Amino acid sequence: MLLNIFRTNKVYNFILVPVTGILLMLNSLINPGVFPSDESMSYSPLFVILRNSGVSFFGAVLVNFAATMVISFQLLSIYSRFDFVRERTFLPVYLFLFITLALPDMHVIQPVTFSAIFVLQAIWRLFEAYDARKVHSHAFDAGFLLGVAGLFYIPVTCFIFLIPLSLNTIKGKWNWREIVNPFVGLFLPWIFALSYFFIFKKTEHLFELINLATQKREITILQKWPVLVYFIYLVVITLVSSFFILKHYDSKKISTRRYFKILFFFFVSSLLLLIFPAVSYEILIVLSLPLAFLITNYLTFMRRRLWAEIFFAVLILISIVLQFFIQ
Repeated sequence: MLLNIFRTNKVYNFILVPVTGILLMLNSLINPGVFPSDESMSYSPLFVILRNSGVSFFGAVLVNFAATMVISFQLLSIYSRFDFVRERTFLPVYLFLFITLALPDMHVIQPVTFSAIFVLQAIWRLFEAYDARKVHSHAFDAGFLLGVAGLFYIPVTCFIFLIPLSLNTIKGKWNWREIVNPFVGLFLPWIFALSYFFIFKKTEHLFELINLATQKREITILQKWPVLVYFIYLVVITLVSSFFILKHYDSKKISTRRYFKILFFFFVSSLLLLIFPAVSYEILIVLSLPLAFLITNYLTFMRRRLWAEIFFAVLILISIVLQFFIQ
């Protein structure tokens, strides 16, 4: 059935994945708007370069497509490399696409999209610590990657506190290096950025960007009922998938259980970022990273295949319908 088409590990998926992304973005490509849209954009030291480059709306959609494909195949690589389940599947990739591209506003490049690439790479580095004898370099690398991610989307720098917690989850212990090294790595990209702005006498501009990144943005899209239905459905399927994994948690391999714990930390922390005035629905990009693995686990292992088909089909249907109801 429909789920089987997307969950298989067949070669055709390497073509179907980008085709799916293009089809979901097709309405934005055919009916371009204006980039950037101040309502849906936030500010950051690195993203402002693209923002001020004069790129067209069509070009911004293409850049977003390229970044989305990078994230998609990062997800696929992580799923295969760390052996979350016995089955090789492209399902996490498709779930990521149907979740994040459902909202047309997410078709145009957002700073959080670039940031998610580095957040996901930091998670990869934390997962690699499981087989490492010493994890000092993993702590530094993960911190550095989050520092770069923060230059695109400032709120994700709060994830720095998850690195010592994640390493403790992976290894069952920590020392002062696992606590200090992430912060050293985090500060390096910001030191480079500050040096650049200082050399070109734009230090005030950097602090202005940081200040703008903390200001509340008025987002009208959340007042539209189709979007509310979409988010309610995501909450429902997230809760169902969470209860499912809790029920079968003890049957997982030790490594898999620890990986899911780390993903849970990032998921909860992403939700907590919503308390910041400048953070809105765009955080869905980061939320969808752990969600893709969580929902994949549910759809793969649940015994009642009919319900799995229905959950997946409804997600696809909502993603398609939103392309025409939200402009």
